[in-house]
Amino acid sequence: MKLKYYFSTTSPFCYTGNQRIFDMEKEFDFKWELKPYAIEKPTDASPPDPNEMKNMRVDIQRLTDYYKLPLLFPKKPPKDRSHLECFFIANDKGKGKEYLMAANRVYWGEGKDIGELDVLLEIAKSIGLDEKDFKDKYGNQSLKERLKKSTDEGNADGVFGVPTLFIEDEIFWGQDRLDFARRKLESVMKK
Repeated sequence: MKLKYYFSTTSPFCYTGNQRIFDMEKEFDFKWELKPYAIEKPTDASPPDPNEMKNMRVDIQRLTDYYKLPLLFPKKPPKDRSHLECFFIANDKGKGKEYLMAANRVYWGEGKDIGELDVLLEIAKSIGLDEKDFKDKYGNQSLKERLKKSTDEGNADGVFGVPTLFIEDEIFWGQDRLDFARRKLESVMKK
């Protein structure tokens, strides 16, 4: 059965949905296949709609308040995708879920730049990874290739945003559709 979770370490909606997504694992006794997904920037250089951005900030604040999560808006996006690539270092050590949760928390809860190596090393240490090993693997070309492969697979699966869950052949996009995903799990796990 296909049970995939496509995520980003910089998505506020993964940050606010992660706990409920991982609670489903406990409830139904399975593990998501964790798939980092790099969202491509639009090819046009037009700035985002200011009203959309203003309302998105309000939405994020509402969600973090509701789920009692800390929030400190990041000052800027990370300079590259190393924060997503480093997921594989953690996942290879059985700490992928912990890495995702910690990276989301550090970025959205503490407002730190998870594109910086020293911040990523803090995350690695906080989840019990060896800092020297993490630093040695950081920036490795194979991590970039693995992220590209995961993103390409997401594109082939029809992913267009995160969080996205796949349950069997159905896609559930957005933290606001997690109740529907849970109901789908309920039906397929009873088979």
